[in-house]
Amino acid sequence: MKYIGKLVIIFILSLLVGCKAEKRNIYDDHDESMEFVTIEHKKIDIQKFKGKYLIVNYWATWCSPCIKELPELVKFNKEYSKKAVVIGINLEDIDKKKLDAFANKFNINYPNFKDDIVYQLLGLEIVGYPTSYIFNPKGNLIKTIQGPVSNQILTQIIH
Repeated sequence: MKYIGKLVIIFILSLLVGCKAEKRNIYDDHDESMEFVTIEHKKIDIQKFKGKYLIVNYWATWCSPCIKELPELVKFNKEYSKKAVVIGINLEDIDKKKLDAFANKFNINYPNFKDDIVYQLLGLEIVGYPTSYIFNPKGNLIKTIQGPVSNQILTQIIH
């Protein structure tokens, strides 16, 4: 019984630590320009996303839950492009041609990066794929989702 009590305390403490991270801001303490290069070799300044929800999704081509959520992210990005921006982070070691073919196969309509933007800006690390960080229009981290997301879940978060 004491063992279960200790587990409950550890669980509650981990939730509290997680809540502290939720107060992070992706735009604070950085230069005016936060430019990163997409897998298509386009430069994008993350600062231009201020005023919109920002969904940063970590994914991999070998990850079946990632593949399952891709159509949902594409749909969300298309439906809410005036209110939100989806960006993908793919950190796997994969040939550019294979990654391009994969992106075309799934009609990915949002920018993808090989740079770990969230880690570089906030020091947050992912523990598995897929992981999504959702930032409000001011840049505050409001939600972390480990596992696949859906259009419905993202829509509820931004409304």
